[in-house]
Amino acid sequence: MKLFRKIRLKLVETNRVKKYLLYATGEIILVVIGILLALQINNWNESNKQQKEIENALMEIKNDLLLDQQVLNEALRIKQEEYDMQQTVIDILGQKKEMVKGFDELLGHLMLKRNVEFTKNGFELLKDMGIGKIEDDAFRIKLTSYYDLSLPRIYAEIDDDTMEFQTIWLPYVREHFTDWLFGMYGTPKDFEAFVNDEYILITLKVNLGNAEGTIEAMEKALLESSELVAMIDEKLTDQ
Repeated sequence: MKLFRKIRLKLVETNRVKKYLLYATGEIILVVIGILLALQINNWNESNKQQKEIENALMEIKNDLLLDQQVLNEALRIKQEEYDMQQTVIDILGQKKEMVKGFDELLGHLMLKRNVEFTKNGFELLKDMGIGKIEDDAFRIKLTSYYDLSLPRIYAEIDDDTMEFQTIWLPYVREHFTDWLFGMYGTPKDFEAFVNDEYILITLKVNLGNAEGTIEAMEKALLESSELVAMIDEKLTDQ
């Protein structure tokens, strides 16, 4: 800046107006270039900061998805086991088969409701940042579909299971069973009457259809979570 001032003073003192104007124009251009460079550097720093925040959010989402997979695998295992047990009871009631060993244990697994909890911390963080910052349309759509459609569908299916458990199965157990323990065993007051009860047979069949919906929703979410983890790994590797 000292050098620039000296040049300006010398040009003014020697009355070189044309050269002074050329110099002033050049100085303005240099100042503009300096401002543009400063803005570019600031934008670059801001872009790097934003990219780092997105990467951190994606890493948290990945960890959440891995936790979801553990929850889904365990929930599916239990749900499928209880589905098979209920199908066995339906077969016995429908065909008036002879009682099988462990029938009381099967009755302890009918129409049960089991809650699940999923982790959404990373996705909520990304939403706060602005999910539109994810430029990959396919990834963004799959991510929002998982959290806004697939997980709510599972909760809705479980709500149906819970409603049937609380409003249909438990009242029936209280009236027709002498003993019952969640997921353990059940003892009807009259086995013969229970086997010939058409109401409970159709109830179990309807509930089995609901259970199929729950299993299907969980399997879909499990597949989607695995695909999302793979996509996130690819994105983080490319950075």
